[in-house]
Amino acid sequence: MRRPSFAFVVLALVLAACGGDETPQAGPTTPFPYDGCIRDGDGTVITMTASDGQQIKGVVLGSGSAGVVLGHQGNKALCSWLGFAHKLADRGYTALAVDFRGYGGSTLKEGSVKQTAADLDIAAAVAELRSRRVQRVAIVGASLGAIGAVIAAANIAPAVQAVVQISGPPACCSMDAGAAIPRLKVPILYIVSTEDAEVFEPIKKMFADTTIKAKKLAVYEGFDHGTDIFDGEHASQLESDILAWLDKYVPAA
Repeated sequence: MRRPSFAFVVLALVLAACGGDETPQAGPTTPFPYDGCIRDGDGTVITMTASDGQQIKGVVLGSGSAGVVLGHQGNKALCSWLGFAHKLADRGYTALAVDFRGYGGSTLKEGSVKQTAADLDIAAAVAELRSRRVQRVAIVGASLGAIGAVIAAANIAPAVQAVVQISGPPACCSMDAGAAIPRLKVPILYIVSTEDAEVFEPIKKMFADTTIKAKKLAVYEGFDHGTDIFDGEHASQLESDILAWLDKYVPAA
């Protein structure tokens, strides 16, 4: 199989990390099937409000006392997490997949809200789970969502129990996860592909800069980025690594 050129890989990674622009385009608000991925009965579509007043959409599946917030990468929306969310619900978790502001069903509010603030949207999702009496919470984010996951995990009080960072660059779109790393006191799993050129070395550095002892770096061969790993040869390994981390720090029972 012919490998993609270096220039193509770099362009694809920039688009994947930040959606190609610091100003995301407002996504359409659609009834069922939501973005073509959710059938009636698949989950509950909810609306949450971030601390700056931005409303965001999410889908809740399951009803366990342990919960997982799922944040998408910049060229996707919450539907990219739906298959894994079902598996979490089947294992006894409450799974909440989020559409960040300006993506999917979350129409971007005009005015004073930040145009890209995945950390605030994730924090709103954590608050939503806690309002549902979820006692233990993990945050799992891919690329753009991984930046938001790290920042949110460093800031949320009381703290969440674990975070998973998949293919996330240290900074993008007015968010700086690298600056949040020294304040992170939450067990964190980093996941990255060896040929993911824009993030491979930065993630290794973030891992080294993480002071908490409860940390792990999982490295896969290949080019796959973020939730695209679920579509590649390492899909089962990705699922297994995430579930093992959740079982250890955020058990469903």
